[in-house]
Amino acid sequence: MSTITPPTLIPAQSQISDDEWNLLWTETHNTLYETYYEEFQLEALLERWERLSTVSRFVLTITAPGSAIAGWALWNMAGFKYIWVVIAGLGAICVALEATLHMNERIKEQTILLTEFRSLRTDIKTFEAQMNIKALPEVKNYKDAFLVIRERFSKASSKLRNDLWLTQHVKDIAQSRLNILFPR
Repeated sequence: MSTITPPTLIPAQSQISDDEWNLLWTETHNTLYETYYEEFQLEALLERWERLSTVSRFVLTITAPGSAIAGWALWNMAGFKYIWVVIAGLGAICVALEATLHMNERIKEQTILLTEFRSLRTDIKTFEAQMNIKALPEVKNYKDAFLVIRERFSKASSKLRNDLWLTQHVKDIAQSRLNILFPR
């Protein structure tokens, strides 16, 4: 993770030591980093769930009753009998996957979480800007604002669930995107 030099204190804010100010800045920056990481993981997971859902809907559509009638016509043609058996079998698997994995619910849940992390990221960046320009009247306001941000991060993180698609590859994708934003 990269480090950004914290803004210097102005005399009116001298009731906080440089060490405390630097710690507040570092913790804010670390929270931004963690927020980006969760956001990037959610984007990658959501992309995988949406891809699986699209394939599943496609297979279900072509094996639906209207399409099945067309399949019966192909049934008697050489070679198509086996293709149709495979397609119909995939349709049955897709129904089972949808029922077991609750794909639509997962997509909705992760979309909501992604929105939460994006909103949090924006607010952290705004807070960092406030720290840079010393926009808040007292040091206590900075500490209070940081604690609110940290609480929001904790609540959003607590909503994350174990996920079938959360592989090392997804984590590597998120980390590589972070490495671009936060070069070492």
